[in-house]
Amino acid sequence: KAADECLPLYRPGVPVRRASEKAEEIFAAAGRSMPHSLGHGTGLEIHEAPFISMRAEESTVFRAGNIVTLEPGLYDTELGGARLENDVLITENGNELLTRSRILRF
Repeated sequence: KAADECLPLYRPGVPVRRASEKAEEIFAAAGRSMPHSLGHGTGLEIHEAPFISMRAEESTVFRAGNIVTLEPGLYDTELGGARLENDVLITENGNELLTRSRILRF
């Protein structure tokens, strides 16, 4: 749910923090939290700017041409956790999900 609802926020000009705030809202509504960032840029390095987190500056926005990750993670102290990393290209008019793997929904 977090990935589905955050993906539309991955578009040019949107502060990256907005996507992270949306993920936090979704996790909080389920009585959970996300103890890490929602994603990051990727390119020359596997982890690079922009860093998509609650700590991001308001001036840090998605820009056309960015390749970023969307990776909300759900954790349980007894059971462990799961994190699905999807790669997203920010386009002039929105985004393109680059990940082609099938995601199982339960």
